[in-house]
Parts: sequence; C-alpha cells; structure tokens
Amino acid sequence: MNNNYQSTMVADERLAELAVEDDLYNYPPTQEELNSISAELQEYRKASKEPVAFTEKHEISNMHATGMYLRAWPVDRERNEVEGYTVALFAAPPLQAVTVPDEPLTQFKPVADLYEVTVPGGRSTTFTKDVAEAKDCIEMGWKVQEYVELERYQQACAGNSPEIPDGYALVPIEPTYQMSEAI
Repeated sequence: MNNNYQSTMVADERLAELAVEDDLYNYPPTQEELNSISAELQEYRKASKEPVAFTEKHEISNMHATGMYLRAWPVDRERNEVEGYTVALFAAPPLQAVTVPDEPLTQFKPVADLYEVTVPGGRSTTFTKDVAEAKDCIEMGWKVQEYVELERYQQACAGNSPEIPDGYALVPIEPTYQMSEAI
C-alpha cells in the first residue's frame, strides 16, 4: 500500500460505522477519511488485477495434495509461458460487484397532501408537499408520515374517495363483532 496513506488508514471500526450509518447527511465522513478510503480501494483494486507471480496447474494440485508449498515464478520471467507457468497469482482476491436492484425497494403511491419527514433517531423533522422528495426519503430509510386534508379524509370515510375503486369498500383489518356475527 502507498506509504502516504498508511498513517491515515481508516480503522475497521470506523468503516463499520460508516457502512451502517443512516444519517450520513448529519454525520458525514471527513474529507481525510474519504481520501483514505479511496486510496485504499484503489490499492486493493490494483492488487486484485495485476498478477504478482505465475505458477502452473500441476503445482496447485501438488500443493493441495501435500499441503507443503507452491512454486511460483516472477511476472517478468521470460520462460513462464513456454514452461506452462500461465496461472496468474494475485496479492488480493477480486472484489465482488454489489448488485443494485432496477426497481425501487419501496413501492410508493402518492395520496397525501403533506409529508412529514423525520431522519432516523428523530434528530430533525421537516415537512414537504413534494411527492418525489418524500419518496426519496423513504428509500433512504427515513420515516415519512402522510397527512391528508380533512375534506379528503371525510370523503374517503363516506365512501366517496377517488382512491377507492367502485365495487370496493374500506374495512377494518380486524373484523368487528358485528362483522363476525354476520358471517
């Protein structure tokens, strides 16, 4: 690793904190931490892409069978390919790609007139009428409370809601006593 970054390497504990922090807006990494993480990642990627030596498949089989050692030859050795030493050895395994789903994690149907947005831990709250902003906040894991104008709420309760299709009605999640008796 580059000596310029060894003294500023971000500790494993801090990386773990950054990986699970829900509120990077209020608790962001420092510029020094970002520089260090970037430099370390670049060094790792280089170590996982550039071979440090070559060996042959029979050497690997012998090592597995005996548990002893593995003979390898330097990358710049001219006779590697001629002698069958074509299995590249790397200083680090390749990084696994992170899969990001094409579809949003949260399905969101805008019906509210106002959204109250609270960051994790309840440290701050704001209000917005912007559906897209509320959706983004939900996808970031923030709490979003929907508010509907009283008139629209009363229409929904009376069965006159444009949100409830014809032929459907709102019912309680738990059946009432009267509903149970009717069944």
